[in-house]
Amino acid sequence: MQVLGEISMTSLVAVLAVDQRGPCALYLMTDSRITWRTHHGEWDAGQKTFFSSNAAHVFGFCGNASFPPSVARQLVEQVEAGIVGMGDDPEAVHAEIKAAVEWAHSVATNKFFDGFSLFHGFREG
Repeated sequence: MQVLGEISMTSLVAVLAVDQRGPCALYLMTDSRITWRTHHGEWDAGQKTFFSSNAAHVFGFCGNASFPPSVARQLVEQVEAGIVGMGDDPEAVHAEIKAAVEWAHSVATNKFFDGFSLFHGFREG
């Protein structure tokens, strides 16, 4: 497998809206640019946020852009199939999501992706 260059993303912003009842909305915002630093190229249509259409899970990432989009898409599909993230306890759900990401990362054969952060938001109640 040939490595085509290090790719990265610049930013992720998470905003939690709060009203008199407490937290009421979560917004994830990113740009859409993916940049290949090694080859000095860019793509302005990258997806960096992901959500489930039938469960209260959102994902976003920043840092290297090769691994996170793949694992986020897989997590959304697993959530929608009822495989992960179906509990009511946010700490347990986050731990389950984290374990799934760590497993996916551990079985990657060519880890040419460097640092990244994957954000997971989950509605309690």
